[in-house]
Amino acid sequence: MVVTELLFVSYNLDPKLQEELKQKAPELFTHFLGVNGLQSLSRGKIVADNGTSVDSGSGRSALVLEWDNKSSFHDFFPNSPAFQAFAGTMKPFVSSPVLPELYESPDSSTSCASANITQIIKVAQGSNTEKVWGQITKTISQSQTETPHFFHGSGIEEQQGNFLGLIGWPSLKSYEESRKHATLVKLIDELSAGGKLYDVAVDLASIPISK
Repeated sequence: MVVTELLFVSYNLDPKLQEELKQKAPELFTHFLGVNGLQSLSRGKIVADNGTSVDSGSGRSALVLEWDNKSSFHDFFPNSPAFQAFAGTMKPFVSSPVLPELYESPDSSTSCASANITQIIKVAQGSNTEKVWGQITKTISQSQTETPHFFHGSGIEEQQGNFLGLIGWPSLKSYEESRKHATLVKLIDELSAGGKLYDVAVDLASIPISK
């Protein structure tokens, strides 16, 4: 089973540190080059939270990684030299500790993470969650001239019992227009079955991982 890893990062808002991170970012992510089992890596700023725009200077960011299986992830995290080097270098730039979230699926999430805008939806898994997710993807497909990419997976380890849905939108405009679709908004609310709903849109960019 393929594993999708999510990392939600809050960066330190100190202007000097932000400028230093901008300069060092290409070097920092070389620690992921050639990592066994890592299939893709994308990072970017969160641009919307539950349909509301997020300021570009908020420091809120996300990383989406795909692994061929959970064993490869654990070979890397937390004790590999490559991860230790990356974490040590990143520490001054983040405002709080970052813990990975893992979701398992037979399908790949890379097409969603490599789209222009990636919508990330997380809820507690219920008896009707996958049925409602199917209605969401059908509603979107029927209402869009350019069909987005879709992915869903089930949480494992610390995320056991949670559901992840990704939508890879062709543009920010198409994502924003979807928030005006009353049926779609209602279905997304229904997905959480009255529980907590995490729903953000991220402007991701792919990071090279091949040597």
